Amino acid sequence: MSLKIQKKKHNSSNIYLKENIYDTKTLLKLSMLNELLFSNNNGLKINIKKKQSKTPSKTMKRKAKTPFPFSPKERVIESNKKTKESKKEKIKYKTIEKEKKIENIEIKKPQIQNSEIEKKLNYLTPNNNNSKLINNLTKQNPETEISPLSKTLPKSSSVPNFKKKSKLIKKIYKIETLSQVGFSGPGIPKHNQDNFFIYKNLNDEHSTLFIGVCDGHGIFGHDVSSYLIKYLPKNLNSSLKKTNKYISHKETLYKTLKEVFISTNKNLCQSSGIDTQFSGSTCVSLILTKNKIISANAGDSRAVMGRYKNNKWISIDLSRDLKPDTPGEKERILKNGGRIEAYKDENGGDFGPKRVWLKDEDIPGLAMSRSFGDEVAASVGTISEPEIMEFDMCQDDKFIIVASDGIWEFISSQECVQFISEFYWKKDLVGCLKFLLNESSKRWIKEEEVIDDITAVIIFFEDE
Repeated sequence: MSLKIQKKKHNSSNIYLKENIYDTKTLLKLSMLNELLFSNNNGLKINIKKKQSKTPSKTMKRKAKTPFPFSPKERVIESNKKTKESKKEKIKYKTIEKEKKIENIEIKKPQIQNSEIEKKLNYLTPNNNNSKLINNLTKQNPETEISPLSKTLPKSSSVPNFKKKSKLIKKIYKIETLSQVGFSGPGIPKHNQDNFFIYKNLNDEHSTLFIGVCDGHGIFGHDVSSYLIKYLPKNLNSSLKKTNKYISHKETLYKTLKEVFISTNKNLCQSSGIDTQFSGSTCVSLILTKNKIISANAGDSRAVMGRYKNNKWISIDLSRDLKPDTPGEKERILKNGGRIEAYKDENGGDFGPKRVWLKDEDIPGLAMSRSFGDEVAASVGTISEPEIMEFDMCQDDKFIIVASDGIWEFISSQECVQFISEFYWKKDLVGCLKFLLNESSKRWIKEEEVIDDITAVIIFFEDE
């Protein structure tokens, strides 16, 4: 605000205000100036210029060049009265018309007795085992570490200070893979019939992995395993998107996994151009979310997790080896007219693992109860439907290995976990895979004088 004093040609006993009524301090200053000027009778006129505000004043406006009807003291009292009334209007009734006068209205806040507050706080306290209520309060954003009470009650010294136990989120440190062709004998060429896939962000969900290892067998086993790694992850991803459900929706996920495995096998046998009468492939796969593992397995490849608890390493099998004599598998094959026997040696004794045969013919001799392809064996009860298992992860889980039976034929799950643990503390995945390859090969040569194809995917998790 600027004050500009100008001489006027004729005497005037009044001060004129331009357009606006001003606040109390300004009016008081003007009143004092007015009295000085009146006492000296200098005939001065005061022009007051004010910068225009963005929002117009809500107080009553007066026309320009209209003299004040009150004395300076009365003007100050009147201004204070109007200011107080204006503030009351803003705070209490914002939507009421400006012209309406409000006098001596008090809004009383509802009072809650201390006993009622204590009752509510005690109900929300975790000591009273109200976990269901607390879980409901924190479901909206489970990844955020905040107090459940902060969503419903204001911060206060009377509110219990406890934090929601955050859900575990396992972060992957690194993934390494290895796939090595086997050895059938001097001068005998051999295809590597193993394959693997790592599919990131399944169903467009961040940090969700779909990984798998496929072990082909038969003349065209390498073609079958190659077909699976190309189409199985894509088919599952597109099918999950069509459901419009998250992977955490258990019923939908299980149903979709089964449908995709079966439909992919149907396309493989009917329209891929690959001869699958006596050729096929196993597939062990895992879906890894932030705190869960879902395995879908068809065959005798295996997934194992290493857990370090109470200063001891423990192996957790994430899948079952589905052999012809496995409980539940055997009954299905016999019911469909199959025969389960091992090879016979010269003396008629069992030689090697149990196999699936036609009832009256010594074909196909499949050494597993579930697989892709293998149409002859499928006619007597082998299936491609996966066995699905689910696991909750904990802080003690350190790594996962998914591998073909080139690893598992002569190395147990617990022994394998012990081998990997030596490399886990060094975070040496490459050295770990090389060691497993060499150890497996030595045992194959010692027991069979041949080496099966060896494929492994190892995942190290970050230390908590």
